[in-house]
Amino acid sequence: MKLFADGFAVYRSQFLSVILLSFTIVFPLLLFHSVLSNFVYATTSNLESSAFGDFTNAFLTLLFLVVGQLPFIQYTLSDRSGSEQPLKDSYSTFLYRGFSVYVFGLLYCLIVLTGMVALIVPGIILLVLLFLTPYISVVKEMPLRRAWRFALRFGRKYFFKLLALIALTGIIELLIELVAMIGMSYVTSEYLVILLSQILLNVFLFPLVVIVITTHVLEWKEKSWL
Repeated sequence: MKLFADGFAVYRSQFLSVILLSFTIVFPLLLFHSVLSNFVYATTSNLESSAFGDFTNAFLTLLFLVVGQLPFIQYTLSDRSGSEQPLKDSYSTFLYRGFSVYVFGLLYCLIVLTGMVALIVPGIILLVLLFLTPYISVVKEMPLRRAWRFALRFGRKYFFKLLALIALTGIIELLIELVAMIGMSYVTSEYLVILLSQILLNVFLFPLVVIVITTHVLEWKEKSWL
């Protein structure tokens, strides 16, 4: 729990900078995701099944989450190492590594969701095994073609520890979103208002989740687990 507290301390002490990053990077990604997903659902509404729309929505969600993590991983690393310009470091990392992480994300999302469609368990295993690739790439200053191998080795050795971290942070985020959305439904039934509220909630929650995970990764690195 100490690492969760440490991650929250970074988020709280650097709140304005973190939220600036989130509004300039995460917010556009989430907005684009919502527009594109709704467009796909609208154009495939005449089909008997919504499977294609669901797959596209899940693919885009996972892809944008993979790419959107980058600046917050770097921000946490810069803050931990005492950098005087963590915000500048974060934008630089996003611009420098963004495309390669995007390409990795395409492949990662494809194999994970294919595994989910085939059988749920293989998809979860693949998600966990390669989950830390962007984190290792930033923390160890390593190209993705090497980082994914480190992530795979770590994932195999500490699978359940990593699964527990992903599940715990994910469940907490989902519960907060659920409570907020239920509360919002009592205030308004306007779809656009609810959608925008959900996006804004993620703008605030997503950086916290990434910072907490990065805090764990940095701790594992110090223990020479990575």
